[in-house]
Amino acid sequence: MPSTTPLLTPVQRPRAATTVIDAVRQGPTFSSDDSWVLLPPDTARWDPFVLLVEDEFSTRGFPWHPHRGFQTLTYVLDGHLEHRDNAGGAGVLAPGDAQYMVAGRYAMHYELAHELRPVRTLQAWINLPASEKLGPTSYLDLPLAGAALIERPGAVARLYAGSVAGRAGADPDRFKVEIGLLAAELEPSATFRHEVPGDHAVAVHVLSGSARAGAGRTPVGARQTAWFDPERAGASSIAIEAGEQTAVIVYSGRPVGEPTAFGGPFLMSTPEENAQAMSEFRAGRFGAIPGDPTPTDAATRR
Repeated sequence: MPSTTPLLTPVQRPRAATTVIDAVRQGPTFSSDDSWVLLPPDTARWDPFVLLVEDEFSTRGFPWHPHRGFQTLTYVLDGHLEHRDNAGGAGVLAPGDAQYMVAGRYAMHYELAHELRPVRTLQAWINLPASEKLGPTSYLDLPLAGAALIERPGAVARLYAGSVAGRAGADPDRFKVEIGLLAAELEPSATFRHEVPGDHAVAVHVLSGSARAGAGRTPVGARQTAWFDPERAGASSIAIEAGEQTAVIVYSGRPVGEPTAFGGPFLMSTPEENAQAMSEFRAGRFGAIPGDPTPTDAATRR
């Protein structure tokens, strides 16, 4: 049944977008058939986020590779994403499923198109506080079936992380940084008011259609992202008004506020720490790679 929680309470401050970012198409890469950078790498500007990318891939994907010092939040738009790590974890994510990973001290994994069929994903990189950068690795699947359903007139949203209108996503204690993830579909002219802490940075990405976002009703088209700088603590809301049939995904997070050095697959506090991570990886301290990159048709991926 639709929730009867009010759309907007007086204590929620409406927020206006700071800027709108156009996606930059990268075209085919070593790993992808096509790709777009939605938020370009910037550890300070998007804090706690580092970057947001969209990838389409089939025969290549992302074979065994290392990470250290950050988190990822991956969302499957189409197809099936096959995941495996060298600690024994493995699985397949379907459309609408998400996965949260904490790389911590080290993660060695692959992300491939299941059965070599095309898959399209979004992946956000999220900073970790320095105190957590060498912590344990963990994975948390966030399946579509487990997302909290929020219904509004002309709008249906699914909440994977965070808290909205009295509904909650996954256990917040599983996340090293307070973050939110919500996917919504809106009918033409429908409005969804997204509740979010005022001190969270927020990215409203339009997957398809068009919308006006925030108190200033800033226009946002397909493959554009409306960015909201963090403000003061307290309850706030972001209005998303569809101009046509529209799908959006909303990321939010409380900034870490610490110096960060971006070093390829590593995200530590200093360049020296990134160099140390690479040295340890080359010395085999990230663990062994267990056999072929995938159990089926491995040869076609080389």
